[in-house]
Amino acid sequence: MAQKEKEGQELRGFRKNNNSNDILSSYLRTHPEAKWKDDFRNEVSAEELNAIYDEIYTDQKGICAYCEITLKWPTDAFTNDFRVEHFHPENCGDDNRHNYSLDWNNLLGCCHGGTQQTARSYSNKSFGKHNHSCDAPKANKILDDVILNPLLDLPVDKTFFSFNEDGNISVSTNCPENMRNKAQSTINELNLDCDRLCEFRKTIIDKLREEIESEVNDVEDADALERITLQLRQELLSSINRNEFHSTIDWYLAV
Repeated sequence: MAQKEKEGQELRGFRKNNNSNDILSSYLRTHPEAKWKDDFRNEVSAEELNAIYDEIYTDQKGICAYCEITLKWPTDAFTNDFRVEHFHPENCGDDNRHNYSLDWNNLLGCCHGGTQQTARSYSNKSFGKHNHSCDAPKANKILDDVILNPLLDLPVDKTFFSFNEDGNISVSTNCPENMRNKAQSTINELNLDCDRLCEFRKTIIDKLREEIESEVNDVEDADALERITLQLRQELLSSINRNEFHSTIDWYLAV
């Protein structure tokens, strides 16, 4: 399939369904200076902590806020690949007038960025920091005005990113001029074009191509390509839980 000029049209960013979280708000009233990692996670019940993870997972439709790989809890096959990321770092030397660490609207769900060998986001191209992504290279850098915030900057009606059939990501022609620098910085700072993520995206593209070509070859219909592509779009892009690398699928199945 010749897909190189297509642009994705579906949801890329996401929005939280609630402006605040009751568990966090209640804890903050009595622990105004507490931190997520050092205090909150160790002091609330497992049920309360799981409830927060569940809500983040639901808001993001099950995918990493940055790379769009599936967020996973521990299983027999791999370790936890789902951690809470602070878009504005929780320990960054601020003047402490605002507790970013427990700010509901500063919490994102993120994968391990290829840093854990038994995690879903790991691959045979994960070796070395040059193949780590998402919050791993971001670390504690303050990038609020440098990269796109998935909660605020990425629109719900189109994507700012495009792809090619090797899985590489680039800034889309849909991206407004005043956001292009941020979009490119997002790719660079989060290392979204690393070989590991390109490998994941290319695998998905290859599977889609094979499925479409197989079905098209089975019918004698001049409109088969468009019909089958539209059918796949409906199956893969309309579910409650978004498929991983949703934007890549959207790009490839654009008609």
